[in-house]
Order: sequence, then C-alpha cells, then structure tokens
Amino acid sequence: MQSAIFGQTIAHPPKSCDCDLEGILFDRDSAGLSVRTSPRGRVSAIIRAVEDGEQCTFRVIRHEHGWLKVRYAFCDTTKTGWVYGRLVGLWLNRTSSPLYQNPDRASKPVSRISSFYPGEKTDHPALLIGCQNGWLFVEAKESTGKPVRGWLSPQDQCANPYTPCAP
Repeated sequence: MQSAIFGQTIAHPPKSCDCDLEGILFDRDSAGLSVRTSPRGRVSAIIRAVEDGEQCTFRVIRHEHGWLKVRYAFCDTTKTGWVYGRLVGLWLNRTSSPLYQNPDRASKPVSRISSFYPGEKTDHPALLIGCQNGWLFVEAKESTGKPVRGWLSPQDQCANPYTPCAP
C-alpha cells in the first residue's frame, strides 16, 4: 500500500508483520503503559518507570494495525503482550538520518530527521508504526518541527536509552 504524504509517495508497512527489533517506551502518562492480551484487548499488566528518567526497553516481535507485540523483562521473568505502537520509539544511530520511500536504501529519501543522543532532552524520538525486514516505518519530526513518515534503515536505529549506539 502506498499513499502521498507531504507530496511524497510512501510505501506503508503491511497490516501485520513479524519484527525483530528493539524499542523504547516514550509514554508520558504517569499512570504507566498498558500491556494488553491482544491489540485492543484487556489490560494484563501496567509498566511504570521505577525512577524519574528511567526508560523501559522492549523487544518488538510483531506489529498489527498500529499495535506492537513486545517481549519485556519483569521481576526476573520474560513476559509478552501488546502495546500501542505510537507509545514506543527509538533514537537515531547518528545525529541525522534519511527516511526512505520504501524499506530499501536504493529507494528515494523523502526527508532527513534529526535526533539527540539518549540522555539529552528532546521531544523528537522516532515513533514506531510498523516494520518490514529490519526496517522501521516511523513518524518523526524534521528539524523544522514538520511531521514526517518514512522508512528508517536498520543501520540508523538505536534503542539504547542511556548511551549513543555506534554507527
């Protein structure tokens, strides 16, 4: 599926797809993140940061219609559940990265997005919408603040909330 976003034709991710990537919780709700039994299902757990500034990371194993199936550690056990995708994001592996029309470096770049390294204050993480073959379909902001969507390559992804990833 493709659509025109800001004058660019962007390939959307499949409605559901297996993933194998890391993500960071960016939910600012102090009540915590609801983990569900299925997309839009009943709440099975609430994840809260233990201390101010602490960030929770997930292993994202699937996406379906804007929801992410995640694996996370809790009290020395591993649990699996579903979270709303726009509450999970990641940083960039470098200070500026291109977003592509398709999940392929040979496709046309549609924009460049910027990100600060983890630990620096920013309101511009790349939020996860979907995935395909290691690539992420994200929503982010250009340095001007203009919202943009596109495909972020695996080499440009960083899900470490505390230190920069090596490019």
